Amino acid sequence: MGDGRILATPWRWLVPALLIVGITVAHYTASATINLPHDIFRRLYYLPIILAAFSYGLRGGVSAAVVTTLAYLPHALGHISHDPAAPIDKGLEVLLYNVVGVVTGLLVERERREKREHERTAVSLRDTLAEREALQGELRRRERLSAVGQLSAGLAHEIRNPLGSIKGAAQLLADSTLPADDRDRLLGILTEESGRLDRVLTDFLTFARPRPPELRPVALERCVRDTLALLAGEAAERRVTIAFVPAPDLPAIAGDEDLLRQVVWNLARNGLQAVGEGGQLEIRLDRAAAGDSVGAASGFIKMSILDNGGGISDEDLSYIFNPFFTTREGGTGLGLAICHRIVQDHGGTIEAANRPEGGARIDVYLPVGEAPEARLS
Repeated sequence: MGDGRILATPWRWLVPALLIVGITVAHYTASATINLPHDIFRRLYYLPIILAAFSYGLRGGVSAAVVTTLAYLPHALGHISHDPAAPIDKGLEVLLYNVVGVVTGLLVERERREKREHERTAVSLRDTLAEREALQGELRRRERLSAVGQLSAGLAHEIRNPLGSIKGAAQLLADSTLPADDRDRLLGILTEESGRLDRVLTDFLTFARPRPPELRPVALERCVRDTLALLAGEAAERRVTIAFVPAPDLPAIAGDEDLLRQVVWNLARNGLQAVGEGGQLEIRLDRAAAGDSVGAASGFIKMSILDNGGGISDEDLSYIFNPFFTTREGGTGLGLAICHRIVQDHGGTIEAANRPEGGARIDVYLPVGEAPEARLS
């Protein structure tokens, strides 16, 4: 039934009724000189009372107890045959028939009420979970739309600036009376802004269509050394000192070396640009320690990029990995977002903070050995 009650069909009365009739007949025909059969039959009356209570609740238990009492009383009083038990025993037995019928019926009713309540709660929970899943789906959809909107707005802003410069330079170059020096300067602007536009689009495509990492054993120390060698010229030009401090005997990680080089390149180059001329940049490699966010027992290698620049404002710390967020003139704001994506795809984490002695630090945690299977797809 819809309310959760136990289905009670008419034939279910038949079992307790037949039991009462059968026990009564056996009881009445038992020898009046032997106590044991009468003791057994008096106890057997509890069986139909309990069955009726389980089938029909309080109504069934009370009804079966009353019918049992009426069926037993003529025998107990000696009107039909005779039960040799003491009157007090027979009286207590009749009382217990009714007590058992009431108590069992009440317990069954309570169990049914609790069952119906549990069923209602389960339905309510299912409805709540379905509503929650629908809300989460709508939230994810809105988050995707918001992310697309932010990316589109950021891309449009980054493209508009170089396009404006290119348009202005082209208009000026159309003047045939333009001096040669001005023409060369405008051609330089065209070249520079075209390159900037190309970098913006390249970074955007890298961020928007990331390729999954092809995991192989990677010696992170060699990867960092090779990448820093490519930055040596720019560092010398800026008169920035780069120190690399790897811990000994570091294990290999399962990673994509090309993507990891891109992470090191972006982070180290950001550091170079942050410290300015004559600054210092340090890159450390070590196992994650107990005080780190990932924990020492997790099997991570920690790569730290530290600079002595002006640091990161507290307001900007929570945004620096967002696409198109940048505090540097001419930056696309995609370099750190790409690093964040690559590190996550390797099963790692990346964090930014300010150093107590001044400057900023970026900590990258990459797992030792095999990356999680979810990252392999």
